[in-house]
Amino acid sequence: MNLCARCSAFLSFLLFCSSCHKQNLGPCTGKCEVVQFSGVAVDPGAQKPLSGLTVTVYMPRTQSCLYCGSYQVASGKTKGDGTFDLTVSVDTTKVINQSCTIDVAGPASYITYAVPAGPGIASDPYSDISESVLALDSTGAAPYEEYDFYQSVLMTVQLHRTSAILPSEPFLGLSFAMGVGASLSSSVWGLNETSTNADTALTLYTGAGVFTKINAIQFITDSTKENQTDSIRCVAGGNNTIVISY
Repeated sequence: MNLCARCSAFLSFLLFCSSCHKQNLGPCTGKCEVVQFSGVAVDPGAQKPLSGLTVTVYMPRTQSCLYCGSYQVASGKTKGDGTFDLTVSVDTTKVINQSCTIDVAGPASYITYAVPAGPGIASDPYSDISESVLALDSTGAAPYEEYDFYQSVLMTVQLHRTSAILPSEPFLGLSFAMGVGASLSSSVWGLNETSTNADTALTLYTGAGVFTKINAIQFITDSTKENQTDSIRCVAGGNNTIVISY
């Protein structure tokens, strides 16, 4: 199984920027403007707010260079009702007050998108981080966003190949989506089809108490794809198994 990036460009961006998000902006000493960041963290499966989560806000530097990155401008915790509301005065000679990045770190054993599990598969250091890149309005306020976190539960996907392998495209594309609407979160992987894996069981962590939608795509000719979708609602302690024939 080839573990494709959830969104390869996005993860590369995170890996690059994680080394840049190190310097605090500090007190404003130049041209000061007040900015505000707010939102709420919830567990959609249990339908409950999540309190005590760490919230960190970054804004891009005015200085333009390859490794300049962003300044950390604010941090705090979610309240008992899952909300956070951070207000800070920033120095606009140092940061661009038109956009921000808000990171919310989830609780232990929570994920924000489905991740593979099994021998030889390294843990994903970003699977419990919910991040939004947002534009600030004319008053300096970022949009109010919901940050969803899901209790992780193990799921087994039994794949059964009934069609011939197409030599030019010997791959099965798999996507796993949790949530709905603007909160939809998905991961994308790929399976190399071989003569030895016509029947294959994959394991992954997905969200408890919500439906996980599974989409499978394969080429059946050089110009024709077969696309099928199924879903499963996984529960803690349950036999969370789904069979997909392709």
